[in-house]
Amino acid sequence: MENKNKTQEILCMLFEANVDTFKEQEAKEKIIQYIREMKDEDSDYEKLSYSLFIQDTNNRAWQNKSHFYKVFFDEIDCLITEEILTQTNVDFLLRFGKYLKWEMNLVIDEKGIPLNQKKLSEKLKINVRTFQKNIQPLIDNNIILEIKLSRENFYMVNPYVIFVGKNINKQIPKLFDMIGYTPSKTSKSRTNRRKTIEKRGDIGD
Repeated sequence: MENKNKTQEILCMLFEANVDTFKEQEAKEKIIQYIREMKDEDSDYEKLSYSLFIQDTNNRAWQNKSHFYKVFFDEIDCLITEEILTQTNVDFLLRFGKYLKWEMNLVIDEKGIPLNQKKLSEKLKINVRTFQKNIQPLIDNNIILEIKLSRENFYMVNPYVIFVGKNINKQIPKLFDMIGYTPSKTSKSRTNRRKTIEKRGDIGD
C-alpha cells in the first residue's frame, strides 16, 4: 500500500489536478454498470441498447502526427528468455523503427526509398562492418529478412516483434512464418494486457 500511495504522493506534489488519463474508462465502467443494474431491475429496459462516448476535456491527443512504432514486449521478453536474442540485439533492432514503411515493415528512407546496407549503415551512423556484425544474429533468427536484389541488400523487419501501422496484410506475417519464425505462445491475452495497462494507470484514490 505504501508503494502504491507513493505514486499518488509524487503526482500530487507536481500537479494541482488529477492527471490520471484513466478517469474516462472508470467513468464509462460506472455508467455501464448502472445501466446493467437498471435493466436487471426493470424488464421494460431489458432490450435497451446503447452506445457510450465519454471524454475528459482535460485530455487531448498527444503528438498524434508524429512517427511512432509498436514494440511487442511480450515477444521480445520471450526471445531474450529463450536466449535467442540478447539485449544488445534488441537495442540494435529498435533503431530500425524510425525507418519502417507504414504497414509493410520494409526499411525505407524519409522519401520512401528502400535502404540498402550501405545507406542504412550511414543512417545509423556506424560502419558497414559493425552493421553486418549487429544485424547477422537478427537475420539468423528470422527477426529481420534480408532481401538480395541486384547486388544490394534490403531489409524487412518481423512484424511479430515491432511494427508501424494499424492494419497488416496477412501475407507479411505469413512470410515470416514460412521462413521459420515461431511466434511466442506466451503472449498475454487482450484482457490480461488491458488489466496490466489499467493497473499502470491506477494512481490511487
